[in-house]
Amino acid sequence: MTDHGHRFTAPPPGPHGGDAPALARALGVRVGEILDLSASMNPLAPDVAPMICRHADAARTYPDPHAATAALAQAMGVDGSSLLLTNGGSEAIALVAYELGVAQVVEPEFSLWRRHLSVVQSEGSAGVGRVRSNPNNPSGRLAAGNEVAAAWDEAFYPLATGRWTRGDADRGALV
Repeated sequence: MTDHGHRFTAPPPGPHGGDAPALARALGVRVGEILDLSASMNPLAPDVAPMICRHADAARTYPDPHAATAALAQAMGVDGSSLLLTNGGSEAIALVAYELGVAQVVEPEFSLWRRHLSVVQSEGSAGVGRVRSNPNNPSGRLAAGNEVAAAWDEAFYPLATGRWTRGDADRGALV
């Protein structure tokens, strides 16, 4: 690869993405100059640093999830008892994979499913549900309307469609 006429060797990809710091070091630039689309960040969102500074004192206590759960449930139009706030999508996938134990992973698919499932069955295994990201990670394609899965990762669904969910929870899937 070249950057402004200079050759550099790109660092090998990490196991989960979020490689902006290593790439910035390889390029000799600040990490803020890298747009890392492997991370669950909105590159168009306003700078969060001022908000963090205003609320830094809150870091001394555990947050109370009740108000956030109620607000999110209201915004999504769902019962709050059906929501579980997690420490990011990685924790959510780990919890769902632990709950399922066994599932099918059809490639290409987000690597965390394989990492956290107890057993990964081959495609077409009878009686075993599939796990799926929607839109697919890494292809970005939305699932077909008739596609079913035991569990869906919809972390980027609202960004891709403008809607909170496709509605698979109403059909018995974990979302």
